[in-house]
Amino acid sequence: MQLKKVIYYFTGTGNSMRAARVIAGKIGDCEIISMRCNPKDVPATDCDVIGFIYPVYHWTMPEPAVRFVEKLEMNPNAYVFVVAMPSLVCGIACERLAELLDAKGIQINYGNMVNCVANYAIVYPPFPSPKLRVPKTEKSDDALSCTARVCGLSFCCKQRLCVLRDLQQGLPLFQY
Repeated sequence: MQLKKVIYYFTGTGNSMRAARVIAGKIGDCEIISMRCNPKDVPATDCDVIGFIYPVYHWTMPEPAVRFVEKLEMNPNAYVFVVAMPSLVCGIACERLAELLDAKGIQINYGNMVNCVANYAIVYPPFPSPKLRVPKTEKSDDALSCTARVCGLSFCCKQRLCVLRDLQQGLPLFQY
């Protein structure tokens, strides 16, 4: 039996969309859906694996992503993972999603973060050096890719983005 997999992503600059594409490619046979659409049109009631990928805005989950998740219908028995993508500080971005899903009776099975390029425009000069424009993790084709296998699924990981490896090793989700 093949598992039905979906990743919902929210992106302002493309970083989270790229991460969603890379992870979906490594998982295989996985649909990626923007959180900018109407959640009523893209329910996850029949999905076995559900992922959420989004940037961190002001140390938490972006408000458009919050509104999307609040209205999204989901399979309460699905394996759910979250990847928050801050430039430096994750804040409570994973915990905020956990609160939203807890209200639906759904638990997150894995949550983590991967740092991405900082893009808060007022902090940086208008023409930053190439070192600042292209993050080190994006310089190679396999920037987000090392594979971990658990339950017959392949998930992508690099740096701290390893959706299932930590579970396989018995490491905790995130601490409240």
